[in-house]
Amino acid sequence: MVAIAEELQVMPFNLRILELIGLWGNRGKLYRFLLAFTYVVMVIMFPKAVLGVGSSDATQICKGIAEFIFELSNLVTLGVLAAKRNTFEQVIQGLNEFFDEVAFGEDSNVCYEMILKQNLKIKKVFKFLMFYCGYGSIAYCLPAVVISHWRFWSSCEPIILELPMEQE
Repeated sequence: MVAIAEELQVMPFNLRILELIGLWGNRGKLYRFLLAFTYVVMVIMFPKAVLGVGSSDATQICKGIAEFIFELSNLVTLGVLAAKRNTFEQVIQGLNEFFDEVAFGEDSNVCYEMILKQNLKIKKVFKFLMFYCGYGSIAYCLPAVVISHWRFWSSCEPIILELPMEQE
């Protein structure tokens, strides 16, 4: 079997990310996934499930439940992927074999273009998601930080914080 170029392989960018977190490739790196999975469960899921949302406002309760369901569905999907890793590897190997057969056949140019287009689309989406997750939170917080510092330093009157006092 002839090895094909990376841009024509099955999900090369996705598999690199899965390899980074320990769900693809060397099974000795599975500890990375287990550490991250345990951290997310203990820091995000456990407090929401045990302590609740922390508010009696209906909108906050609905938001907390929606976040919990979203995070739970992501964790369940990752847990199933980790548990069924052998099956997932067999599917990827089967797709690689299928692409090898098609890529070196009679209509290989059409197949090359289709696979290349799809891999480029997947790569663009993942790069956008990585950029968004990495810099989106900074971009959302930046206006509040800039405005609050600007208001603090440009005001000519000092900010006075008053605590409520007990009445006698």
